[in-house]
Amino acid sequence: MKTLLKGDTVLTSAYKAYQQFNADVRLRAIDDAREQYLHDVASQKVDAVRDGLAEGEARGEARGRAETAWKMRQEGFPVDAISRLTGLSAEEIKRLR
Repeated sequence: MKTLLKGDTVLTSAYKAYQQFNADVRLRAIDDAREQYLHDVASQKVDAVRDGLAEGEARGEARGRAETAWKMRQEGFPVDAISRLTGLSAEEIKRLR
């Protein structure tokens, strides 16, 4: 390290500041807390995206079942058969328009 710092006042100054920072327990604790916060925020974003994708997938599946049931009803399939094939209740099928 001494070889790198030799003759470079900017690096020497930065290295001294770094050493002072590492020697200060309070500053290190603040930095650790900040790093933990940033990690938590990133994790929350990942979880939010995952939850959003799962919700969108569930909505798409439900919409697909409803569209299939509606088409089957238009073709004259019995409600009980539509219910068995789509997983929708008879009441849900009857409400389709």
